[in-house]
Amino acid sequence: MASAQGSAHSNLAHTQSTQPVSNSNTESNSPNPFLLSGYGSSTHCQEEDSFVNGKIAKPDIDSPLYEDWESCNTMVLSWLINSMHVNVSSNIMYYETAREMWLELQNLFSQGNGPKIYNLQREISHISQNQMSITEYYSKFKKLWDQLLHYEPLPACTCGAMKILNVEHEKAYVMRFLMGLNENFEIVRSQILMSEPFPSMNKV
Repeated sequence: MASAQGSAHSNLAHTQSTQPVSNSNTESNSPNPFLLSGYGSSTHCQEEDSFVNGKIAKPDIDSPLYEDWESCNTMVLSWLINSMHVNVSSNIMYYETAREMWLELQNLFSQGNGPKIYNLQREISHISQNQMSITEYYSKFKKLWDQLLHYEPLPACTCGAMKILNVEHEKAYVMRFLMGLNENFEIVRSQILMSEPFPSMNKV
C-alpha cells in the first residue's frame, strides 16, 4: 500500500493545472468538490480535514466523483503516514481510507475523555451570570458548551431519530443557559420557556 500511495502521490504532484482533473468531471462540466487546480503545476486536494473526520464520505464506485475522491484519499493517506514514526505507520498503513486510519490513531492514542467531560459538565452546571454582562455570560457559556460537544459529540446519523435528538440537544442548551441568568431576566426567561415551538439559541 505504501508503494501504491507513493506512486499516486507522485502522479498527482505532476498533474498540470491545465489538464482536466478527471474525465467524468470534464464530461459533466460540474465543479469538482475535492480538487483545486492552479497552484503552480500541482493539483491540490481541498478540505483535507473532511477526509479524516468523515464529512466527505466515500462515493459509490460507479459515481463520477469516485476517481477524484480516490486520488485525494490516497494523498491524505500518504500525508498521514509520512507524518508518523515508522513504528506507528507500519501498524496502520494497510487501512484503505483516511477516515479508517484516523479512527485507528484515535483508538491507539486516546487517553479517555471522561475527566474532561466531567469537568466541563460540572462547570456548565455551576455557571451563572452574576456580575457579567449578558454578552460576557453567553460567550463564556457557549465556549464551555462547544467544548463539551467536541468531547461528547452527537452521533453521526441521517435517520429520523437524529432530528429529534438535535432538537432535544438544542433545547437543553437553551434551558441551561436560561438557568444561569440573573433574576432581572425572569420575565424574559418565562416568556421563552412558554414559547411554542421552543426557540433555538440563535433566536433566544
